Amino acid sequence: MRPWARSTRGNASGRREWRRGREGNHSEAKKPCVFFQGEQGCRYGSACRFSHDLSSTNGDKRLAKSRKSITEETPEQLQAKADYNSWKRIVKSWPPPNDVQTAEHLWHGALEILNGNERDWKHCLPKDLDDEEFYGREHIKATISCAMKFRDTTSFNATSYFLQTMTHASILDCLSVDTFVGGLYNFFSGVNGSRAIRMLQNFCNRVLEEPFEGLDEPHAEIETPAIALSTALRELLKREQRARLNDDLPALVDSVENLSKSLAEGGLRKASALLMHQMGEVRAVVDRARGLIDQEDADIPDFADAPAPVYPHGLHMPKDRHDNDKIDITAMKIFPTRGEILSEAADFLPSTDLEQPHFLTNKSQRHIDTQFRLLRHDTFGELKDVIAGLLRASEMDPAYLDNPRLNFGNFRANRYSNAMFSYVFFGSRSGLEANISFSQPPNVRDKSPPERRRWWEDSRRLSEGVLVSFIAIHEDQVQHLFLIISDRRTDEGKDESLAKDARRATITARLTNHDQVDIATVVGLSRSKARGVLVEFPGVLPATFVPILENLQSLQRLGSLPFQNWILPDKTEHVHETAMADIPPPRYACNPGFAFSLKPILKKVGVGDTNLSIEPNSISDNEDLINKVEAETDLDRGQCRALIAALSREFALIQGPPGTGKSYLGIKLMKVLLNCQTEADLGPIVVVCYTNHALDQFLEHVLHDGTKKIIRIGGQSHSNLLEGHNLRTVSQMESKSRSERYLLAKSYEDLDDKTEDIKRVLGRAHGTLRQMKWDNIQRYLSRYYPRICKQFRPIDKDGFQTVGRHPFDIWASYETTAADARENYGTETEIDHDTILRKADLDVHSLSPRERQYLKNFWSTENHKQAVDDLFEDIKHTSSTQREVSKIHDEVDRRVLQEADVIGITTTGLAKRYGR
Repeated sequence: MRPWARSTRGNASGRREWRRGREGNHSEAKKPCVFFQGEQGCRYGSACRFSHDLSSTNGDKRLAKSRKSITEETPEQLQAKADYNSWKRIVKSWPPPNDVQTAEHLWHGALEILNGNERDWKHCLPKDLDDEEFYGREHIKATISCAMKFRDTTSFNATSYFLQTMTHASILDCLSVDTFVGGLYNFFSGVNGSRAIRMLQNFCNRVLEEPFEGLDEPHAEIETPAIALSTALRELLKREQRARLNDDLPALVDSVENLSKSLAEGGLRKASALLMHQMGEVRAVVDRARGLIDQEDADIPDFADAPAPVYPHGLHMPKDRHDNDKIDITAMKIFPTRGEILSEAADFLPSTDLEQPHFLTNKSQRHIDTQFRLLRHDTFGELKDVIAGLLRASEMDPAYLDNPRLNFGNFRANRYSNAMFSYVFFGSRSGLEANISFSQPPNVRDKSPPERRRWWEDSRRLSEGVLVSFIAIHEDQVQHLFLIISDRRTDEGKDESLAKDARRATITARLTNHDQVDIATVVGLSRSKARGVLVEFPGVLPATFVPILENLQSLQRLGSLPFQNWILPDKTEHVHETAMADIPPPRYACNPGFAFSLKPILKKVGVGDTNLSIEPNSISDNEDLINKVEAETDLDRGQCRALIAALSREFALIQGPPGTGKSYLGIKLMKVLLNCQTEADLGPIVVVCYTNHALDQFLEHVLHDGTKKIIRIGGQSHSNLLEGHNLRTVSQMESKSRSERYLLAKSYEDLDDKTEDIKRVLGRAHGTLRQMKWDNIQRYLSRYYPRICKQFRPIDKDGFQTVGRHPFDIWASYETTAADARENYGTETEIDHDTILRKADLDVHSLSPRERQYLKNFWSTENHKQAVDDLFEDIKHTSSTQREVSKIHDEVDRRVLQEADVIGITTTGLAKRYGR
């Protein structure tokens, strides 16, 4: 199957183009529909906002050129399109029973598409396989059935092609199709992984059979199927948590490890190392899953009573002492909860000393757990004490919040009095946010607007990204919320700014946690205009620690730590002996005959041995090799030793005081790696520096040495040389596939529609408790009390439409008359809820004023709760859609990064993007 390379480079999708189509001047001619011009047509038909008339272009030459690029395809493109449609016809047909040839043809064709150069068809393939209108899942089931029934070469090939398809880089690495891939793995898994694990075990047994009929070179022929088998198992357990507890899984892992040994015996060391590495990850995931089950069933030991020299006194295990006291760090919320803040229980702070007891016995899990708890305590430990003091003092004396000198101890904090949520709003990109207004600080109130602006700009108070707390008394309870400043305006001419008003200042903030409780609290505080205090913590920037804590949680979910054998080595038997770790070479250097050429860093050509190279199995203390490298390069002896170690080990740590040439050595090491990048199939080389300045300097050196394909991640670069190498700049030139453009357009439309829904729900949530009107209550009554709702129809008994006020508004405004008072005098009784509802169900107009007031209060409260619940669900839905949009943009970034030779990023930037 020949590849199809589409010649379009323009990125006509994206948010700007989509919103121009939706919000443009409707008096102008409609722009053409890009989907209608494609081969699949437009699903909206006549309802589409764009033009389906290709002739009505108003003489636009650019459009004509665009149409030409769309309609005129090369013979190769037409052939690729025909090949894909031919393959797709198989997916659109129900698989014949026990038809191994069809299965082989289907999955071999899928592999050809994925190995081709046409991105559009690669993205369409998983989408079409997962499409419920086709029969992709039935074909997967038929392939598995054939694999279990037959033992001929055709069924082996069909199974191998299927696994290679499911583990192809275009399938697993592409973020924009990850939702469809997840659906395929979910079906492949079956109940608790039973379908997939049985099939993988059967296939593993066949690969292990020696000799295999029809294979002249068994070891070479089984390498690709073996890697696909191992990768499929790892991906299955990554996506399907219940499969981790399958009883047949341990036997399968043992079989794959035996397969790895067989590959090593056949000389395929690189494939063998890959399988063993993947099975190590699989065992870690399985051990963690089974460990969590064991922890739930067993009593967790309490080491508080251990002898003092062995374990610190008073240290208790974390187990539900408050709502965020979890034994599993992945279940903990990053920001402290109210229950945690007010709890008297001390944080569980495990020791970094591995000699001390811990409830986790796995070294990597214990290490991650310890780092998470210690970092979180360093961040929030003192802050929790400050907030707890404020909450307790406010509960005892509500007037305490008005105290101009709140007690923050030694913790750096700023207080802003008379604060309130002035406006809550939602944006399709920014999410739920709120404007918080408060009294201007006393020393600012008498200043002129320009002076106020300069004061706020110079003070750097309430900077974007800073953590703040809002504390107020609402409904007789002290409420507390964590928020992050998202927008800070100092322009004295703009509303919602810090400087416009002499008495009130306003900032915009967003919640740190969007659970239903916090959303309900924000809406309630905004509706009631409750006054409280805003506390700023200038030294607490969530962007600097939240990604790290979240990544530690992600690592814990996987149950493994990269390079854990070297980060957490086993203890040596003899304390006073120095043990040399036997660290193997990196996997990319394991191919037979491979060696690192030092030609790029040798002295002038013609002087010395220009073919000096380092074998991957070289020893860093080989004096002869060190002497050679020192003589032929500009490196000193220590740098030569470090260079050999860095090239011949998969994990190397190079240390030294400032000025000893570590950065210089890094540049030399980069030259060597870039020289063998193609031969070793390295892919991009990632450079991580602690500061932006250090990163700029390093990348400038690499650029100066001739490497042009450099991508710099992050917008804090101050280098003019790297301006054109920023990821955001380069990604704008990368085109999106047809599937990505369609998914983006649909996602943005969904976001726009859902944003309007959320705005309406916000209005309903604010209005339900303020006044009882038919517009606010109609939806609630029709959903939960349809019989009562029908009684408020504005139609009389004769079928005529009534005019004037709505019947419900008249009913709700009915007040107690003197006659009602005389009738009910002395008969005040407890109102029975069910009795009133039954009475209203028969005739709502027969209720007394007191009964009506009771129903109004009840409906108002329930309607408000329902509105908040709807708001929460809608926000959750938009968050999911926003993640899908981010995946597509991240996929574009990934493709750009994949083509780079060198990628530069800071430590903080890496933490933010880790796992994306």
